Amino acid sequence: MKIKILTFNIHKGFNWNNTKITIELLKENLLKEKPDIVFLQEVSGQNIKLAKKFDHYIDNQFEYL
Repeated sequence: MKIKILTFNIHKGFNWNNTKITIELLKENLLKEKPDIVFLQEVSGQNIKLAKKFDHYIDNQFEYL
């Protein structure tokens, strides 16, 4: 039996220099890969500062993904 494991540092849902939200793309790719187990690092919950700075910031990223 094969198990597909995926681990990823989502960088709080942003690209490497924090200029673009990438969590939607990450979610699409997770759905395409269909892993059995996922380990995520740097997942954010509520962040009022980022929500004010970015229009499409997603709070509670764990639930979203």
